[in-house]
Amino acid sequence: MSGGKAFYRTRLLIQVALVFVLQVLLLDHVAAQDTVPLQRELEDQGYTVISFQQEGPRVVGELRHHQNFSVSISSTTGLGPEEIGRFLQLHEFLAALPGLQIGRVRLSVEGRRITAGVVPREYLLQGVDYRPYLPGGMRFVFEDSWSYDFRLMVENFSLRIHGQFLTPRQLSERVVGAVENPAGYIRSSDPYYLAQRLEQQQRDMEALEEALRVALREQTRLMKDQRLAQESALAERAEDLSRVFRENFEQVSEELDMVRRGVVFLEGRSFFGSLREISPRALSATLELLQEEPSLDPDQVRDRVNQKLPEGDPPLHRRHVEAVLAVYRGELPGR
Repeated sequence: MSGGKAFYRTRLLIQVALVFVLQVLLLDHVAAQDTVPLQRELEDQGYTVISFQQEGPRVVGELRHHQNFSVSISSTTGLGPEEIGRFLQLHEFLAALPGLQIGRVRLSVEGRRITAGVVPREYLLQGVDYRPYLPGGMRFVFEDSWSYDFRLMVENFSLRIHGQFLTPRQLSERVVGAVENPAGYIRSSDPYYLAQRLEQQQRDMEALEEALRVALREQTRLMKDQRLAQESALAERAEDLSRVFRENFEQVSEELDMVRRGVVFLEGRSFFGSLREISPRALSATLELLQEEPSLDPDQVRDRVNQKLPEGDPPLHRRHVEAVLAVYRGELPGR
């Protein structure tokens, strides 16, 4: 009997707890309905309020649309009917964009400025899905009116699409035109990006010029080092050649002098063929005298040289002088 009473008490406690939880949930739902501005208007556009609460100085909320996308809302300056009304205006613009299926919306409210980041699930224009050209999604800004400001990635270009949100068709045509002819779009519609590209090209040119200057300085240094090394090698080679030349020249000169002396000695033979000796001093004195006074005739040279020869040296003969003139100066005797 006591076991049955315990069972009934437990069952009663569970029922009371369930009723309490349902009341709390109902109160939260009613409170949420009371605190969300323009909730009926949101519901008319297909939105369901998932959450809406104050977190410190920030108001945050989460909406869900019946087309299966979510909207996260954040504000540090409060969220009233005016801000929700502007969001509903943006919703109408986005709903009118041909081919756009929304994947997610992030709404940020800071004073009078509202920023909406829209991530498309699909953006079908002229049978082509343009979503791959929108890696960062689409960005819309409200200050005095709604405008758009986002970028398309086409080939190697980052194209800025920005302007007043006038009509859905106007925005769609700009997107299609930018994708089909990115270079033409830059020239006509994106001076900011063009200026950035020009500045980047200027920086690249300056970097290239600096690299060329460094390379030129390095090349000049290498050429100078190479030239100095070549000059040093050439100087050493020239010194070696000069030394060899001097040695060879001295040797040839000695040999030539020996030949000349031999010729002079042979040409100084007597009428009967006997050799007349000529001393080295006599030959040197003859050469010096002819260099000082080249107009002297053989007899004059002979006499003046013999006057200077020391006793014991064989005298110089006229035929010796004639041989010297023939061998050293190419003057043949007039016989």
